[in-house]
Amino acid sequence: MSILITIVSCTAIILLSKYLFNKWFNHLSIYFLSWSAMLILYEVKLIRYVDLSEKLFIVVSATSLFFLLGVLTYFAKNDKDINNRYTPERDNNSIKLFDDKGKSVLIFIVLCSLVGILDGLYQWKLLIDKFGGILQVLIQANDIREMRLRGEIKGIIPYLFVVSYVGIFFGAIFSAYKNRFTLIGFLPLLAVIFKEIANFSRAGILLGFFEYFIVFFLFRNFLSHRNLKSKMSRGNLIVVSGLIIFIFLFSLVFIKSFRNPVDQLKASSTSLNEYKSNLLISPTVYLYTSSHIGVLNRYLENESEKTMWGENTFLPIYNLLAKFEFIPKPNFFQKGYFLPQWTNTGTYLREIHADFGYLGMFIIPYLLGLMTTIYWFKWIETGKLTSLIILTYLFLIVSFSFFVMITRLASWFLSFMLLIILAPFIQNSIYSLRNIPSKNE
Repeated sequence: MSILITIVSCTAIILLSKYLFNKWFNHLSIYFLSWSAMLILYEVKLIRYVDLSEKLFIVVSATSLFFLLGVLTYFAKNDKDINNRYTPERDNNSIKLFDDKGKSVLIFIVLCSLVGILDGLYQWKLLIDKFGGILQVLIQANDIREMRLRGEIKGIIPYLFVVSYVGIFFGAIFSAYKNRFTLIGFLPLLAVIFKEIANFSRAGILLGFFEYFIVFFLFRNFLSHRNLKSKMSRGNLIVVSGLIIFIFLFSLVFIKSFRNPVDQLKASSTSLNEYKSNLLISPTVYLYTSSHIGVLNRYLENESEKTMWGENTFLPIYNLLAKFEFIPKPNFFQKGYFLPQWTNTGTYLREIHADFGYLGMFIIPYLLGLMTTIYWFKWIETGKLTSLIILTYLFLIVSFSFFVMITRLASWFLSFMLLIILAPFIQNSIYSLRNIPSKNE
């Protein structure tokens, strides 16, 4: 019954989101589709999961309703028809970046990509020197990941990796402006994959791919409102998107194959265990896509975790304070729960509750829905680069909400801060490059 109710509710909300935003790709549809898919996968119970409690269903339903109310609050105060508020004379500085047909943006993308690739090469060198070769590095995948999280791998250049995420942002803009997926636009994402494979971490790759596609479609949406987007072949879009998704899945499977070489869970059903040797459909993949709501269920039953105020939401700030010994270093790894399978990620609601209690658990989804909607229309109306940056990173919180509070990751926090700080300088430098006289002048 819960599966049927979930499917009907999700379908109704997605149709409502299409009516409100005139696009299938919007934060309301992403939120409800991701949460509904996770709940359905859990209730199918290809792993013998524990039953979800009535309290869990009430909390998830109520917080989802508050997210929806946040979206509807904006429409209650504003005209739905964006064309009634859009005026072409307003500042469209994001389009001005391409006054030279994107040459200056392309140079900036290449520079960010080179920084990311060189950073990845340097880390691979450190690992090879430490363990003796590429094969030895791959064999020690789990140990390397834990050593990295404990800060035991010496010589790594801190925070340089975030430059690649700045490159992904502009690479996606470049591809959207050209109205096709381009190799140059995709280059910063390849730099992230190269680096994260050395870390044996999937989170950074997920963040990079989500950022790329979110910026790509948001910028296309912006251009379509100004009738500046030429029609893209749907077949071409599907084929190239499929190729990018294949690279994405291959990267995740490559990391998974070394971190979890034996993919069989004792609690898996017979039908699921038949896929234990399958690279894309396996017990571990099923666990990673469905178990988070089960962890949230266990967490709500216990409510015994102690954290500092905002510790999960603002984890990078707490880690910075810990480096200067103002506070004890927070533990990156969260408490695991037995479902019956040990796992520890319990959606963003777990972290919000641990940080701010039940009041925050309802206020934050409401504010997330409201602020994302505000910046959706602010971006379309003004075309300001800062609006697109804020909207993109709000979208990332929404997209990862079924999994984790993504603000815990330094890659989300630092790349957001860097983009906000550098956006005016990036624009000015691109304008300067564009206006340099050529040798023939």
